[in-house]
Amino acid sequence: MKKVRLFLLGLFALTLLVVYWQRQTIERLRNENTGLHNRISALEPFRSEKTRPPETEGDSAELARLRNEHSELLRLRGETAVLRAQLKSKGTKAKPGEEPAPTTTESPVKIFTAKVDAELPPRQTLVTGGWPTTDGKRTFLLIEPTFVDPAGNEITPDGVRGAAGNTQITLQTRFAEVPEESLQILGLNNVKSADHESSAQLVLTKEQSELLFKTLEKLAGVEVLSAPRITTVNGRQAQVSVMDEKTIDAQVYHLGPTVDVLPQVTPDGRSIKLSVGASITRETIRK
Repeated sequence: MKKVRLFLLGLFALTLLVVYWQRQTIERLRNENTGLHNRISALEPFRSEKTRPPETEGDSAELARLRNEHSELLRLRGETAVLRAQLKSKGTKAKPGEEPAPTTTESPVKIFTAKVDAELPPRQTLVTGGWPTTDGKRTFLLIEPTFVDPAGNEITPDGVRGAAGNTQITLQTRFAEVPEESLQILGLNNVKSADHESSAQLVLTKEQSELLFKTLEKLAGVEVLSAPRITTVNGRQAQVSVMDEKTIDAQVYHLGPTVDVLPQVTPDGRSIKLSVGASITRETIRK
């Protein structure tokens, strides 16, 4: 009987020990579970950042482009606002029902230009220009090159052979103002410019040049301005200028013609390549 009691007491004690151990285990597990939840909560922002799709280089470039365009748009809007304010301050008020009259300021001078490249033997003449410089008239530029020795005496192409690099060239330039009705007689009808810029050209033989100059002297209404001769060496640019200084509306202008010519002798010494840039500055006729 005593052994049974001792057995039951031992079993009861073992039961209490197991229950106590289970409670301790449960409490420990609860604490660990709570700690894990706290850790998960702390890591939640980082997990959200990692799950976000990575930004590609293309997205970065597109974003930068959009930002630049937006900045440019803001800049243009600012400039537009400034311009509108300036126009508003300068504009004149129109009467009711009337459009404001446009403000235009005509330049007191007009500039006529020509740019041509041509090849011709000495004593022939290059004709260019044909600008409508005056009502009913056109102005032409004529350039006649010749070979000369160091003393200034004219030489033939035969004397140039073998020494083309050291050859000297004299350029005679003339400006002729011709009435429109005389162009057909002079054979210059095809050397005309439609506006202030000209690329028209015509090369006349020695005989045609002599005939042209004689005819110009006889025709009424023709004015010929001979610019000074200028001598340069092969491959060196030369400039001929006949300018007059004039004050117009308190501003100083240089009126007249200017010609820049770059002559180059061909290897056989028979011809001269001319690169010509010419201009004439004329006072505007005010009505």
